[in-house]
Order: sequence, then C-alpha cells, then structure tokens
Amino acid sequence: LKQRRGARSESLRKRLARKKSELESKSKSDEEIQQELERERAKVEAEARSVAEREEKEREATAAAAAKTREDELAKARAALEDAERAAAVAATREAAVQAKLTAEARDAAALQRVREEAEAERARFQEQEEAAARQRQLAELRERTEVEARRASVQLEEQQSAQQS
Repeated sequence: LKQRRGARSESLRKRLARKKSELESKSKSDEEIQQELERERAKVEAEARSVAEREEKEREATAAAAAKTREDELAKARAALEDAERAAAVAATREAAVQAKLTAEARDAAALQRVREEAEAERARFQEQEEAAARQRQLAELRERTEVEARRASVQLEEQQSAQQS
C-alpha cells in the first residue's frame, strides 16, 4: 500500500514537472503559468485525496470482511460446541439408561437366585418328607408282617399244643 502510494505520488510529481515545463515553453505570462500550476496542483491534490479515500474504503471493507469471517468462524465454533454438548447429554442419558437396565437385571438375577435357592430348599424338604414317609410305610409294613408272622406263629403254637394234647 505504501509502495503504491509512493509510486502514485512520484507519478503525480512527474506530471506536475512536465506540465510546468510545457507551460514555461509556451512563453505564457508568469501569472498565467502560476494559475495553470495552481489548477494542476488542485487537480493533483483532488486526485490524491480521491485515491486516499478509495484506499481507506478498501481497508475498511477488508477489515469488515475479516471481522465477518471471524464472526462466521465463531458462530460455527459455537454451533459445534452446542452439538458436542447435545451429543454428550444424549450419551449421558443413554449411559444412565444402560446403568438402570443393568441394575434392574442384577436385581432380577438376585431375585431369581433367591427363588432358585428357595425352590431347592423346598425340594430338599419335600424329598426329606418323602423319605420319612417311605420309612414310615416300611415300618408299618414291617410291623404288619411281624404281626402276621406273630399270629401265624401263635396259631401254629396253638395247633401244636392242641395236637400234643390230643
């Protein structure tokens, strides 16, 4: 930018010098030359102001575009952060649901184990009762056989005694 300004200033100086030499060579009066130089100087200054204003507008436009780009990048970063926060919240919710499910499954497994243990204990009690009942039946059968045997022996004894007496 400084180089462009310097080149333009140099170009304008050369133009003024050329115009001055042209005017001097035409042998005009000093007053006419002075007026022509003043008009030319005013044109040069107006053009220099115009160039400076254009350059200032370009700088402002460039700065505004850079600011807009930064704002856009910041908005994108905010959106990405919000997306990441939403994703983290969803993941936390899923994790909590999975944890609750695991806890429920563990509770269910413990309850099932208790039911199994109770069923096993009940089966053991039932088996003991069955075995006790079987022993009771065996004892009853044994008593019955013993009584039958005792009656038979008693009948035989009576028959023998009656046979001996006869």
